[in-house]
Amino acid sequence: MRVHNLEELLELMKVMSQFEITISILYKICSQKWCEDADFWLSLNKDEIKHSENVKKMAGIIKNRLGPQATYLHHRHFTINSVQSAIKNVMQTIERVKKEDISPQRILAIAWDIENSALERKYSEIIKTDDIEYRTLSAIIDEETKMHRDRIETKLKEHKTTFHKK
Repeated sequence: MRVHNLEELLELMKVMSQFEITISILYKICSQKWCEDADFWLSLNKDEIKHSENVKKMAGIIKNRLGPQATYLHHRHFTINSVQSAIKNVMQTIERVKKEDISPQRILAIAWDIENSALERKYSEIIKTDDIEYRTLSAIIDEETKMHRDRIETKLKEHKTTFHKK
């Protein structure tokens, strides 16, 4: 853990919001490529857009309520560089999906890995605060991410079963 200043923290939150949007784009493209699972992918897509909006609200709380006098402790996974690297990885996956160079089973496994990453699983560890709204938004993201992992895992099992039956 290390202490960050307010400006650095707000930049980190901005990049994390972009990460959520990038994931939403991946899911949107998956919905277009695998039409039989479009509802599944679009549901995840909408949640990721909400996560991005929640991160923006969390940044507003930090900026407007908690202020620069507060101390912010970050988990080592939450650096601007680590999030930018994760965005780049998701963008590469998007390109693979567009080129039809990936199976439904593989993209589900990749989606599960994304949802299981520290960047997605540990929003509640970005900042320790007693602010109820901030903690609520953070908890929503954490809970929905867990639900995403569970739903993706179930869908992956369905695809494996179907694949083995053929």
